[in-house]
Amino acid sequence: MPTTAHATAGTLLLSALAAHSITPQREPLSYVTPLDPGIPSGVPLDFLHLYIADKNPDVDHDPEAHTGWIVTLHDANGEPVRELYNTSGEHLVDCAQDSAAAAQAIVIEQRRAVLRATVLPRTAAPEYTVTVNGDTATMPWGTVLASAQKSIRTGASITPGDAGTFTLTALSGGHRARFQPA
Repeated sequence: MPTTAHATAGTLLLSALAAHSITPQREPLSYVTPLDPGIPSGVPLDFLHLYIADKNPDVDHDPEAHTGWIVTLHDANGEPVRELYNTSGEHLVDCAQDSAAAAQAIVIEQRRAVLRATVLPRTAAPEYTVTVNGDTATMPWGTVLASAQKSIRTGASITPGDAGTFTLTALSGGHRARFQPA
């Protein structure tokens, strides 16, 4: 096991997650974090959550021996639902880059979960009014949903509002789009 002065694959992952304000709970051989970013780590895992593990038998291995992270969505019963990210294999991968990519995959999935949990259930309007930099357009809900999901995948954050409204803010923070039922 590496000394505390030496970074491990796990500490590189924790650093990448901390850059997004995510503090996962340590499990014996992995990390776990809620899918809903509003739920703190450390509470019982009776909700959707993400497991972050490595093909290696633990997360404390040397970064130079890293063969990739696996991020899996688990249901409230702890059963795997689907794999979100996987670079694990037989070949070594750059641990810092892989940790950053795994953290980004988690952030994107958490934002998509916010869209699904807070916006979709309240959507009754077939059309939405979209306002970007003072310009307004009306679009079908399917187009709005596709646009929102694409924006989230490219790094936009989502802020839900009342009655199905939400705001997307671009990664740079310069562009903001407000969506509301027409």
